[in-house]
Amino acid sequence: NILKSDAKIIIFQNGFANDEPYLRFFSKEQVYCARVITGFIRPERYISEITVHTAPILLGSLQKNDNGNIISSKPVAIISKMINDSGIPSETTEELDKFLWAKMLYNCTLNPLSAILRVNYGKLTESEYSVNIMNKIIEEIFNVIKASGYHTSWNTPKEYQDIFYSKLVPDTYNHRSSTLQDIQKKQKTEIDTLTGKVIELGEKHNVDVTVNKTIYNIIKTIESDF
Repeated sequence: NILKSDAKIIIFQNGFANDEPYLRFFSKEQVYCARVITGFIRPERYISEITVHTAPILLGSLQKNDNGNIISSKPVAIISKMINDSGIPSETTEELDKFLWAKMLYNCTLNPLSAILRVNYGKLTESEYSVNIMNKIIEEIFNVIKASGYHTSWNTPKEYQDIFYSKLVPDTYNHRSSTLQDIQKKQKTEIDTLTGKVIELGEKHNVDVTVNKTIYNIIKTIESDF
């Protein structure tokens, strides 16, 4: 009785499968997710500043109906229109998993490592050693995507790495990740829904995720002092 029968929940949070906790209480026709590629900083309480916005907000479902098809995004089209009308581009999609995994590749590669080293995104590309770490993270995530039966916009780690270093990071060079901002404020991070989800799926499908585990454990060690 918390929601009306036609009400919808849309989860705007970094990571993958953030709908799962909600599905314990609400039907899969009620729970949707969003892909957001907008960078923010929070200089003070109640104040957010947008530092980068590179693509429309995407709304859709990760769940399939009884016929095995992804649940339609039409019920949240009105929300997408409202976001658009506010001045922020937004669309609906039936392929949200593909776009969320693209975001996972980006966030899991950049966020925790930039937080550990206390640098912006661009600085990570200036050292061969951090580049080596990021390449291994990307390779492990691609193996997890394939083993889990998901897909994304690139067929190989090399395809993604090419656009990652030539386009994605340069476009967000000066951004300081939400993970770094959380650690600087001694707040819990989103590591469990980012790298933690990669590890969970990797272990489920017997995929080696050693580098992701190491990064995860370092962030958890830092958090343990909060």
